[in-house]
Amino acid sequence: MPSSSYRARAFTRGSDFNAGFFAAAIVAVTIAVAASIALPRVAASVHGYIVQLRTASPSR
Repeated sequence: MPSSSYRARAFTRGSDFNAGFFAAAIVAVTIAVAASIALPRVAASVHGYIVQLRTASPSR
């Protein structure tokens, strides 16, 4: 494919813009993956904590 080979040549050329863009893309993907892994766990733990509070102290 011409686009992928062009991208590979542009990156191996070592221009600052391409290297910076590549690094920013890696950081963005890493943050997105970490957030998608952490957010459901945090939401589940908060939900479990709220349920625990409700069941521990029933309103009389």
